[in-house]
Amino acid sequence: MGQSDPPKSPRETLPTMYDLPSEFPEEPGLPDVGASPSRDVFHDLQPQLLSRTLALSDYSRDQYFTGSDLNVYYDVHHPLWHKRPDWFLAVGVPRLYDGHDLRRSYVVYSRYTQRLRYFKLIGRQYKEQAIDSLPKAIWLEDLNIGLGIWEGEFEGIWGHWLRWCNAEGCWLPTDTETAQERANRLAQRLRELGVDPDQL
Repeated sequence: MGQSDPPKSPRETLPTMYDLPSEFPEEPGLPDVGASPSRDVFHDLQPQLLSRTLALSDYSRDQYFTGSDLNVYYDVHHPLWHKRPDWFLAVGVPRLYDGHDLRRSYVVYSRYTQRLRYFKLIGRQYKEQAIDSLPKAIWLEDLNIGLGIWEGEFEGIWGHWLRWCNAEGCWLPTDTETAQERANRLAQRLRELGVDPDQL
């Protein structure tokens, strides 16, 4: 009598995101085939802006995970049920595969209509929440950070972007903006000392 192999773990038997089709079978994937160049640029830059300005005071970098254009499967019994957000944030979870969590809230944004919608898990259902109209922003209490629609230039492209803000409604800077502000302060200090920074 031969010895049978032990049962495989769910990790080995469940399909991964790469094994399953998109929720829209006709969807070509990135870059969007037939899309305008501005659509491709926005689709690439918007997740970068969100990731590069994210600063959570209550979570260290190893306690949250950000991703973009990944299929998110939410029911092990229905492996075809998934969503593919352009960008997402998971907090209080390890950045690696073994961590999992029930999303307490999510945001839906259409850059074409400038519509921002916020849904929060209340009991066993997601319910839409009111959004402050001026400025148009959501305060995510669990994360101690705001998210709003910012009009400005990012990486040479002018438009309306989702961007993080603090409790006072000030936009959080990108790494580039932070470096530029530091350089400006240093140049000002040198001028106060009688040194022309442009001659260095």
